[in-house]
Amino acid sequence: MILLISIVLFSCEKEAKVTVTNPMNVDRTDEVLILTKEQLAQKVTLEEGLLPVFKLEKDKILPGQADDLDGDGNWDEVVFLIDFSANETKEIEVDFIPKDEYPEFDKRTNLRLAIIQEDGTYKEVDNYRALPCNDGFEIIAQAESVSWENDKIAFRNYFDCRNVKDLFGKLKPGMILDKLSSPEMGSYHNLNDWGMDVLHCGSSLGSGGLAILKNDSLYRLGSTEVYEYQKIIEGPVRSVFELRYSGGCKR
Repeated sequence: MILLISIVLFSCEKEAKVTVTNPMNVDRTDEVLILTKEQLAQKVTLEEGLLPVFKLEKDKILPGQADDLDGDGNWDEVVFLIDFSANETKEIEVDFIPKDEYPEFDKRTNLRLAIIQEDGTYKEVDNYRALPCNDGFEIIAQAESVSWENDKIAFRNYFDCRNVKDLFGKLKPGMILDKLSSPEMGSYHNLNDWGMDVLHCGSSLGSGGLAILKNDSLYRLGSTEVYEYQKIIEGPVRSVFELRYSGGCKR
């Protein structure tokens, strides 16, 4: 669903508020709203060293996070969740608090790249460069992939020259990726209490895999000289990462 939220910012001596409107004739649950630092600074006086939070009536803080996207130690965007009824307008108070007082919210997103160690265990990493696929490929990661999830669905992208996306359907909220391909979880190809793998990629492009069409044939894009993962943000309501491809591409 395309997000169509109108935002009006205003402030006075004692308070700062944001007015958000759902222009659609449908209820919307857990809508993700993103405001940049520049948008807030246009109307609200930012306080150095403090992070923004958004409150409804009775000081109810909305689940959110302030994200440093460029790694300079300062937040760039604030993200929060809000529920709307059809055509509803809500007025939200903006407050600023110290980082060490920022509330903890239920974890509803997750990232994971865990590399296989010599003893057979997995070590989670924030950055890693995959091996080039010159002569086939070697499985180096838990579940063979970079994986990410929210509380509704999980995804994985094979961390090798296959470079296709797989999907895991969930029967209930919760994070499952940390246990993927472990004895505790068992086979994700079979229906479990949490759900299962709902897209068996095989030799296909999976969900959103990249390819070049040439002479009525599709060639996967993935066998590049450099294939790198970089975690940027992992938070309760949003997680962000990059997969970087560069260098020559082989079939």
